[in-house]
Amino acid sequence: MLYFISIGETKSGLTRAAEKKIAEADYCVFRTVKTLAAKGLRYDMSFDDLYEKSADFDELNRQCADKLAELDGQYDSVAYVTDDAVDDEVCRILYRRGVKFEMTGLGICPPVPVSAYIKLSAYDLGIRPYLDTSMAVLIHSADNAFKAAEVKLYLMKFYDFSQPVIMTRGGKSTEMTLEDIDRQKTYDYSTTVFIPAIEGYDKKKSGFGDLMRIIARLTAPDGCPWDKEQTHESIRANMIEEAYEAVDAVNSGDIDAMIEEFGDVILQSVLNSDIAERGGEFDISDVLTALCAKLYTRHTHIFGADRAENAGQALGYWEAAKSKEKNYVSLEDKLNRIPEDFPALLKMQKIISKTQKAGYDFGDAKSQIQNLLKEEDPDLGELLFLCVLMCKQRGVDAETELTATARKIKEKISQQK
Repeated sequence: MLYFISIGETKSGLTRAAEKKIAEADYCVFRTVKTLAAKGLRYDMSFDDLYEKSADFDELNRQCADKLAELDGQYDSVAYVTDDAVDDEVCRILYRRGVKFEMTGLGICPPVPVSAYIKLSAYDLGIRPYLDTSMAVLIHSADNAFKAAEVKLYLMKFYDFSQPVIMTRGGKSTEMTLEDIDRQKTYDYSTTVFIPAIEGYDKKKSGFGDLMRIIARLTAPDGCPWDKEQTHESIRANMIEEAYEAVDAVNSGDIDAMIEEFGDVILQSVLNSDIAERGGEFDISDVLTALCAKLYTRHTHIFGADRAENAGQALGYWEAAKSKEKNYVSLEDKLNRIPEDFPALLKMQKIISKTQKAGYDFGDAKSQIQNLLKEEDPDLGELLFLCVLMCKQRGVDAETELTATARKIKEKISQQK
């Protein structure tokens, strides 16, 4: 049996389990004995001489792997000791060859060599870190069936239920699917769940990191000719179109359409960020940082000393924080921040909302509409404004009301055919 043993670079990294494996092995091989961690430990051979003889690291790692495979056939137990077996190419070579082994040292290690992995505790999943499946994941302390079930539900947000995993308990590893990790007979403090990294673009479940990698591939020098040529200006209309299609999906109650259209809205933000990064303006990290900062600083009733008993108070704190952040001094400042390209109906609703919050009273909309209609040539713009005001005073959304009426008219005309 071959043992991959990690000891770190100093004595502080050596675990008791690793020290015991080194002492009990029939034959012990160190990658190098020229480290503080190796000093004073028993060994039968080191690969230090191969460092001098090998042309490059690829040749060195192949020769080391060949020698270990040879020794594995000669002895019942061979310990290969390195600073970090998880990130040792020799271990990865032997793993790819199908050599059986066990890993130990440096606390909890993955059951297979990987270049990088995310380590989580089964007791810390309430934090809900968002996983990137392109990295391997190790979750330790799944010490009972209930905790294993929690791990399973968490991981199924990112992986298909049929995803292969490796469960390790007491130093022994068993391959199974994700759906089976909470169906084992026994669990203990040493139980870990390991999910290998998933490579490629075609996954059963994808995350934000996968989207970023696909966009980067499409806009690479040898990527999609159309995607590479786009600018902020060339696709700005797409943002409006996708937003309207997303709203239409919500209005229709079509779940599949919502999934697709919400994705298209995200795509526009990511594609614009990629355009900006290639142009040296900003990148997606800047966008996400600004968004998270806004959510943090404007929710003073969550992250600060303010307390909100209802949605109205919460919105009030948001607006107050926004005014402070934007340095709004007057109502005019707030009105000037409303984009000129907003649809007229939406813009009018914004103006009414902001002026009313500032204490401005437009009067009763219904009576003003009645008086205006008595005129021989009423101001239609004023009439439209008063209709929006009436919607606001009755607590309904003007855009929603007009959209519903448009739908009724289309249905009525369709029925008359």
